[in-house]
Amino acid sequence: MYRHYTDKLELLFDGGAELEAAMLDAVRAEPETSSETALLAAALEGMGGCFPVDRRTFSRRRQRILDAEPALQEREMATVLAQALTERHVPTAPARLVAELALGVFRASSAQWIAVEPARDLSEIQREALDEWHALLGG
Repeated sequence: MYRHYTDKLELLFDGGAELEAAMLDAVRAEPETSSETALLAAALEGMGGCFPVDRRTFSRRRQRILDAEPALQEREMATVLAQALTERHVPTAPARLVAELALGVFRASSAQWIAVEPARDLSEIQREALDEWHALLGG
C-alpha cells in the first residue's frame, strides 16, 4: 500500500490538494456580494463534497492515527481559506475567524460523520452544525 507514497504522511494526507481546491473553488464561485456566513457555508459545501459515504472506513482509520499523533493535527487549511476570503475583500481578522470556524465545523462534523450510523452525507451534517451555530448566536 505504501509503495506509491514516499512516506506514510503522504498516504494520510493524500487528497489534501483536492479538498483544498474544492473548498477554494466553492468560495470563489460565490457572488462578490456574499456575506462571510455565505462564504463559510460555501467552503463547507465544497469540502463536504469530497467525502462520499464510501470513504468513511478510510476516514475512521485515518482519524485514529491523527488522534494518536497531535503533531499531525497541525496540518490544516485555515490559512489558505483565510487568504481566499481576504482576496474576496473580507478584512483579515474576520477572514481568519471564518476560516477557523469553517475548519472547526468541518472537524466536528467529520467526527460525527465517521462515528454515527446509519451513514449520512457529510454536507448535510455540516449544514446542521451551521444551523446550530446560528441558533447559538441568536441568528
